[in-house]
Amino acid sequence: VTVTFNARKTLPRTLQSVRMQTYRNIEHIIIDGGSTDGTLDLIRSNEDTIAYWRSEPDHGIYDAFNKGVVLATGEFIGILNADDYYEPEQINNAVTALMRTAAPFVFGDTILHGWKGQDIPLCGDPDYADKIPYAMPMLSQVTVLCRKEVFKQCGLFSTRYRIAGDYEWFLRLTKRGYVGVHDPLIRALRQ
Repeated sequence: VTVTFNARKTLPRTLQSVRMQTYRNIEHIIIDGGSTDGTLDLIRSNEDTIAYWRSEPDHGIYDAFNKGVVLATGEFIGILNADDYYEPEQINNAVTALMRTAAPFVFGDTILHGWKGQDIPLCGDPDYADKIPYAMPMLSQVTVLCRKEVFKQCGLFSTRYRIAGDYEWFLRLTKRGYVGVHDPLIRALRQ
């Protein structure tokens, strides 16, 4: 699921990264919040690799995430923001990790690409579940591949939050006993 809003400058790299995945069974859903900057033209020109898209006003990023999750028909769900992108093996590595571990979700490391002229690695925290009751540990949403069943059991993202909805969702999962597994082969990049 990719959520967008006036993302004409960053979305091409995101779309290209999905197109280049070695894992082929991908249902790419784009939820746009009513862009006016040419984003919709870009989406239309890439419809050959987009399973479904819609553009309409929403109530923030977590509302957009939820719309995409509800539309997804696959067994696994990942959320790739319009300013993030994957290396070609990302989805294959994540699916392999899910199958190997039987975890409710897997996550990896994020690379801040070009941050002050450098690539800065932000390593996912394998021990996040011990820390999450107190603060958000390094658990980057863009690296997560989650079983759809987890959303059915624990619910969607809360739209009460403007910027902490992912933290609240991970905390809710952890309290219900759904603990993800870190795999350093899973990597996403942030522009």
